[in-house]
Amino acid sequence: MSLANKIRIIYFFIFCAHGAFVPRFAEYLKAEGIVGWQQGLILSLTPALMFLLQPFHGMWADKKGYKHVLWISAAASAACFVLFYFVGGSIVLISGITLLLSAFYNGVQPVVDSLALKLSEEDKSFSYGTMRIAGAMGWATMGLLNGYVISMWHISTMFLLAAASMLIATSLTFSLPTELGVAETNKEEKAPMLTLLKDYKLSTFILLITLVSILSTAMWNFYSLYMTEIGATSVLSGIGYAYHGLCELPFFFFSAWILQRYGMYPTLIFTIATTALRMFLYSIVKDPVWAISIETLQGISWSLFWVACVEYTNSLVSAKWRATAQSLLYAAYFGIGAIIGNLWASTLNQYMTLSKIFGLNAIIVAVLVVVMIVIEKRKKK
Repeated sequence: MSLANKIRIIYFFIFCAHGAFVPRFAEYLKAEGIVGWQQGLILSLTPALMFLLQPFHGMWADKKGYKHVLWISAAASAACFVLFYFVGGSIVLISGITLLLSAFYNGVQPVVDSLALKLSEEDKSFSYGTMRIAGAMGWATMGLLNGYVISMWHISTMFLLAAASMLIATSLTFSLPTELGVAETNKEEKAPMLTLLKDYKLSTFILLITLVSILSTAMWNFYSLYMTEIGATSVLSGIGYAYHGLCELPFFFFSAWILQRYGMYPTLIFTIATTALRMFLYSIVKDPVWAISIETLQGISWSLFWVACVEYTNSLVSAKWRATAQSLLYAAYFGIGAIIGNLWASTLNQYMTLSKIFGLNAIIVAVLVVVMIVIEKRKKK
């Protein structure tokens, strides 16, 4: 089997695990009686570890090689998912396992992204977007399966699906070449973390991504609660998640062409504007069936957005620190941005519906888009 196909299959099963766990975690906490600020606190543990440990996880991958880090992280994540299945009701135990899971789980996707970027750099017949399609297929598959499984059994069953998916991904990592990522780095050289952050373009970009994350996190972590709020069943929510993944496929496939044709910054502006539109539609749609149709925007507001983020970050740093730079990107979007976003949404949800929260966030994102457009016009002048 070619390296490209191995990476695709690993992507598929990693995102199966991601699709089983992440979208339903807030719903699981609510089922266990954990709501309000406590729910926001637990939801923030994973991004907190992402923010604190992810850059060091990236340096570890750059120093020791992608295979070494990937199999350890994936295997440990699978074990934590199994622990989740047998624990319930105790906020202390749930918090402890969440911390343990986050310490390993957060490092999986950036390393696989680095593998895909390395391959696309060496072989121009591939692109990051076309490789990432497999992840969207995994998300779509698990979204549909998870909805049906939860409707038939308890919501905690999602952790068994996540564990099985991650174990399959772990088994595939052993067939990866051992030297991947190692030869690019002088092991005596220290990672220029501060140097990277002092780069004006990179630091400004990281700030932008953090702001977008704060305002869009509710779309990922509170979607199932939003669907329940407007009367959707678990199966219908699962269909919504599956439709997420399907709508991503064409935009991942054509992402390289779109970025080359229109440029990264204009593409980013368009995708962020689409995010504002998407949240505005959430705020006014009250029929769950019609709400699923809003997911048509997933391909633009997420797939194309994220490819632009990954490719732009990759263009700003040298090859030997690729995993470190991608880890900074993940730490911004899935770390500090998600921490604040989770607390923002869960706190507001005590006083207003998720529909109204989406409306408020849409307005703020729209203002951010206007600022980006003004800055771009001034640069051209």
